[in-house]
Parts: sequence; structure tokens; C-alpha cells
Amino acid sequence: MKKYVVTTALAAGFSMIAGAAHAQVVGTVGANYSRADTDAGDADSYGVSGGITIATSGNLAVLLDGSWQTNDDADVDVLAGTAHLISR
Repeated sequence: MKKYVVTTALAAGFSMIAGAAHAQVVGTVGANYSRADTDAGDADSYGVSGGITIATSGNLAVLLDGSWQTNDDADVDVLAGTAHLISR
């Protein structure tokens, strides 16, 4: 039997300068699609994700990440996010 999994991903990065001369916000945006076809059936899922880095005072920065994934065949949605405070 023929089984295959196809996954494609698209990611774009962007950056922009915010307010102050040296303050910088950097981020990413992505989209994804997956298809699994097995003997038990097939499933399609897709979603979006993104992340941003925000410089704060001194050598600290905040990292924020989030994603949303859905599978229409199983009627499942997943929403996830994380936040980090880092020292550079």
C-alpha cells in the first residue's frame, strides 16, 4: 500500500524599527500545511505561526511566540503561545 506524508512550510521574516533610534523589533510569520495519506485514511492540517523579539531596557529582551493549527478532518484546533525574558 502506498503511504505518504507531504509537508510544506512557508516562512517570511520581517523587521522594523520602533520609536527610539536603537530600539528594534524583529519577528517572523509562517504558514504551514500537512497531508497524511495512510491505509486508515487521510488527514489535512494547516496553520499559522509567528514570533517577535522586543528589546527592553539595558540588555534584556522579551521573546513572544504563538501558533494556531487546525485539522478539519478531526475537528481539532490547537492554539499555543510562549513568552520568554532573556539577557543578551
